[in-house]
Amino acid sequence: MKSIYSIQVLQRILDHWGIGQIEDVTYFDSAGRNIWRHYIDTNQGEFELYSYPASEKEYAEPKLREFLKERLNWDPAILDQRKLVHSFDRYHVLAQKTKKHQISIKQASKDLDLLIGSSIQKAFRVYGTIFQMHLDEADVNKAGVLVSYGSWSIQDYKKGRANVLVDSRMNSYDQLDDAIELLEKDKPVIGKYILKGGWFELYLSNGMSLHFGMADTFPAIEVHLNSRRNDLLIVKGIYISEN
Repeated sequence: MKSIYSIQVLQRILDHWGIGQIEDVTYFDSAGRNIWRHYIDTNQGEFELYSYPASEKEYAEPKLREFLKERLNWDPAILDQRKLVHSFDRYHVLAQKTKKHQISIKQASKDLDLLIGSSIQKAFRVYGTIFQMHLDEADVNKAGVLVSYGSWSIQDYKKGRANVLVDSRMNSYDQLDDAIELLEKDKPVIGKYILKGGWFELYLSNGMSLHFGMADTFPAIEVHLNSRRNDLLIVKGIYISEN
């Protein structure tokens, strides 16, 4: 199902809050009768936009409070403090899920340097070509986590030259899984990382390397470290911290 709003119209609605330029939009079915929900990614963060006709306001307001409390664990009173916008024959409420801001390479390096010496305890393909690794601990609740929604390859450089074992854009899921299993087998330690243009590379103690790049609007890799409050998203060689 597609939204009746074009990207241009959605941008005009979002401009009431001043939350940056739309990078990606996914339209979901209603959160209640005639309540529409858009998931929107901008250069300032991730948001959910809820819209309903003016004629449904009496029903929609309590329904939306209930929905947001269950979905986002919001105190219903917070909804009363949000700016309610009337535009294009509907009321719109915005919920911000994450914030993003650009940081310098020097700032990003403070976090990325923590990867060096970490071991890959668990690695697996989540869904499609989404690739996830747990550092130092297998338990996701204790581990640092690396996730790639972009494109990636596993290479072997044992003989001094790169040999591509698999590429997420070319190989089958079974082939990707076999290479990931081989990678995980030795619980390799991260020896160094390289930022090269839009690519992020990790070189491992078992003579293998990982190479991550953007795919459409998805970052090359997301870095989630327990010792850091912010997560890092690497996009086209730009380092973005996300709360």
